[in-house]
Amino acid sequence: MIPGVTPMPNSQTRDNTIAVALSHFPAVLSQGKLGTHNIYPDSDGIARQYRIYHDDYGWKLPSLPLRITQEFGYASDTPRDILINWRGLPFSCHTVSFSEIYQDTLKKVKLRPQNEFTDKIVIIGSTAPSLFDIKATPMAKLHPGVEIFATAIDNIKHNDYLRVPTTWLPYFLIALTILWATAFGFYRNLDKDRLAKIYGVSQFGLILLSYGSINFSPYYINLSGPVTLGLIYFSMAKLYAITTEKLLDSNLLTQSLGNAQIHGATIAVIRFHSSSAVIAPAIIRKMAKKIKHLSTERKDVEFIVGSQTGIWELLQSCLVITWTYASDDTTEK
Repeated sequence: MIPGVTPMPNSQTRDNTIAVALSHFPAVLSQGKLGTHNIYPDSDGIARQYRIYHDDYGWKLPSLPLRITQEFGYASDTPRDILINWRGLPFSCHTVSFSEIYQDTLKKVKLRPQNEFTDKIVIIGSTAPSLFDIKATPMAKLHPGVEIFATAIDNIKHNDYLRVPTTWLPYFLIALTILWATAFGFYRNLDKDRLAKIYGVSQFGLILLSYGSINFSPYYINLSGPVTLGLIYFSMAKLYAITTEKLLDSNLLTQSLGNAQIHGATIAVIRFHSSSAVIAPAIIRKMAKKIKHLSTERKDVEFIVGSQTGIWELLQSCLVITWTYASDDTTEK
């Protein structure tokens, strides 16, 4: 009995009663060009979505934005609910005071342009808070309902409402990649500072991707889940690495002091010189790693990088290699 209502495709319709406030204008009812205008906020009270049509008992009740865009041939296969692609803060749309227009119509000589609303979609609505058509949105706590309505029309017209991928597989693969890459870095004992920088840059890149997707495309790729999971894992792995390093850190020279057997020790200091007096730390770290794995004999390879002061300047840009041996072992000597 509601003018303009059609059956949902592939649905069984039923005769039921629903609560609808119909227009009192016979011309509107006879044309059947009616639509709903309902806002359904999320659980936190923020309106982020717009109901494009209602599916009640197999009947399709279109919203007024859908009805308007259908009349102009804009609407396509629009889902029931869309995530609104906001155009900006309140009053981003062009607005004109109703009182100014009304007063101009009473004047003998019209001051406003006669083609002011030609080829325009005109929405008459209120913006005063006392009229209770104000909603909370991600853009503002007080967002006029008429502008939310206009944004919904604009989204359907340009077909650029926000899309969110419904499949969880890409997010799962991204999170898995982050976890495995972090674990591999700690397993290969990569330099701590370098690992932290690589991880920080990668996470910043993912956040930048999410920001760019929602601001420069109609798609919202929400990577907050993988980033949060990766941050938790990296923090736990970092804490575990620091703890184990402190507990297990004991060089060969210290170990030999607690041994009843008399040991000898050799310390080799290799100093690097460059024009800037300070060699790149990455080069020293790389050489220290290669020397440590150069043979099967146990040894400690430490490095000192950076600019030192005082007597410690003698040890800047140095590799210190230490190994111990039994005092009666002529081969090791």
